[in-house]
This record gives sequence, structure tokens and C-alpha cells, in this order.
Amino acid sequence: MNTMRRSIDLMKQSWAVLKQDRELIWLPVISAIVAAVVAAMVLIPVALTQDLGAISETSGSGSQQLSAGTVVALAALTLALAFISIFFRAALVSGAHERMMGGDPTVRSAIAGALERLPKLFGWAVITTIVGTILRAIEQRSGTLGRIVINIVGMAWAVTTFLVIPVIIIENSGAVTSTKRSVELFRHTWGENLSTQVGFGLIGFLAFLPVLALVLLGAAIGTLFGFVLIALGVVAGIVLLTVLNALGAVFQTALYHYAVSTQLSAEIDSTMLRNSFAPN
Repeated sequence: MNTMRRSIDLMKQSWAVLKQDRELIWLPVISAIVAAVVAAMVLIPVALTQDLGAISETSGSGSQQLSAGTVVALAALTLALAFISIFFRAALVSGAHERMMGGDPTVRSAIAGALERLPKLFGWAVITTIVGTILRAIEQRSGTLGRIVINIVGMAWAVTTFLVIPVIIIENSGAVTSTKRSVELFRHTWGENLSTQVGFGLIGFLAFLPVLALVLLGAAIGTLFGFVLIALGVVAGIVLLTVLNALGAVFQTALYHYAVSTQLSAEIDSTMLRNSFAPN
């Protein structure tokens, strides 16, 4: 209950910052649009050029083998999508940091802040793509116990590198240095980090339950009214996901400032942060 209460308090405080700059919510929307366009630019040509000559049956197995060009294209797409997600997340962090420092961010200033760290953000995208690819490859070749271990390793990687993007944006460190710095900060805030991430996830799950219920109800009805309910549920889900994404970036920035004991001048100040994280 303490975890849930702290997470709700921090989400309220995160919203207090975000509502001052609601235009920043457009950043996840722009990210999704850019990702969809890039994915279409790669996948459509691959689908059109893929034929029976490019996909051959691997001898002795029922698996299909992609051509070298297709593999390279899909690998490049994976990296591109990771970079797009990281870049716009960094823009949100940049905007949240500007507000917490007493500034008045806009979408343009937030994106400009991310552009200033472009090579370092790309380096982080490369690292995350490589690590993710290795973990997935090991998982696919492992048994049940191995998959459990790999999932635990993946979760550990996610929580210990949670502050990499704020470190890159605020401290202007390289990807490798920022990774080490994030692990160092995690050692000082591991309880707060884990508890609030779990709390945020649980709040997000609970928030999606009414949306899921709306979609299921619409599917069960099966009429035009049911279709309208499904459409409303999908739209509500997209809006909710967008807001949660933006709130998560604000929280990520706030946790960084808490970890380094920054004196803030926005709605989320050092005292409020410490009160949210303080055990009760």
C-alpha cells in the first residue's frame, strides 16, 4: 500500500509539472508517427521484393531463411525504432528538466535539447539494441529455466539503466559513461526506483482495465453500437498510453534529480520528492 500511495503521489506531482506544458504530450504522438513511417519505409519494400527465391526452406527443418539483405534491413529497422523511441523520450526528459529548473519548455525547445545530445543518444540506442538482441537470442535457445533467468537479467538491465537518458540529457555524458552513472545512482535509490516503477506499472495496468472492459463489451455486443464502443476503447487506450508515457518521462527526470539532490524550482521540488519517497 505504501508503494501504491507513493506512486500515486508522485504521479500527481508529475502531472503538476506536465500540465504546465501539456504540449509536450505531443512528443509521444510524434514519436509513434515517425516510427510508423520509418517502419513502413522499410517493411513495405521488403514485403514487395520478398519472393520464393528470397525465402528458402532450411534443409532438415521447417524454418524459413531470410535473405541477407532482408536481415540487414530488419536489423537496421530495429536500431532505427530504438533510436526514435529513445530520442523522443529524451526530448520529454529535456522538457521536464527545463520546467523543473524554472523554464518554460515547448515542443521545439524539448526537441532541440535532444538534438544537442544526438550522437550520445544514438550510442545508447546501439547499446540497448545489442543487449536486447543478445538477450532475445539466448532466450530463444534456452529452456524454461533459462528463459526465466534471461527475463530476470533483462529486468535488472532495465531498472539499473533507467536513468541513462536523464544522465545523457542533463550531464551531457556519453552512452557508456551514462550507463555506469545510472548504475551508480541506482545503488543510492534502488528502493525508490523499484517501488515507484512497480507502482507506476500497477497504476497503468489498473487504468487500462476500464479501456479493456469497454473493448470486450463492444466485441460481445457485436452491433454498430458495439463497434462504436470498440473504437472509443481504442482511442481511450491510445490517449492513456500517451499520457502515461509523458508522465513516465517526468518521473524519470524527477527521480534523477532526487538521486543527485538537485534543488528544484518547479512543482516537483526536492522536499516534495523526498516526502514521496520517504518510508511511512
